[in-house]
Order: sequence, then structure tokens, then C-alpha cells
Amino acid sequence: MQQFTFTDIETIAKRLGLKNVHGQVWEGIDAKGNYRRTVIHTHVGGRNVPTSIVQSHVKNLSFNNVLDMYNFLENSKRKR
Repeated sequence: MQQFTFTDIETIAKRLGLKNVHGQVWEGIDAKGNYRRTVIHTHVGGRNVPTSIVQSHVKNLSFNNVLDMYNFLENSKRKR
């Protein structure tokens, strides 16, 4: 399984068009017009994200699976 840091999750959220609206809450409308919301603990930046939290982000950000989210992070030209 791919490892993500909290900074990686923040980068993904920004690329999806989410904004930090309050503390650790990120929300916004994605390219398909769907409302997305997730919580990112940005104060821990470089730490690895636990597997259960990664699964939560996959669901909240509407990725098919962890590999799909990893490929989105790695391919900076990829659109949703």
C-alpha cells in the first residue's frame, strides 16, 4: 500500500479545488460539481497518515481506491 503524508493529502485537496474553511476542515466543489468535505490535520505535515484515515480520505474525496488517489497525486497533469 502507498504511504501518504498529511502534506500529500493537503496537496490533493488543493488540486481538487477544496479550501481550508475552518481549522482542519477542507471543503469545496469539485470539477464535476459535487460537494466534498474532509478533515486534514495540517499541523502534523510530514507524518505518515494511518491506513484507516487514508481510506476515509479516499471515500470523502471520491476516489475509487487508494491506488487511484496515489496516481492522482503522482500525475500532476491528471484531472478528475
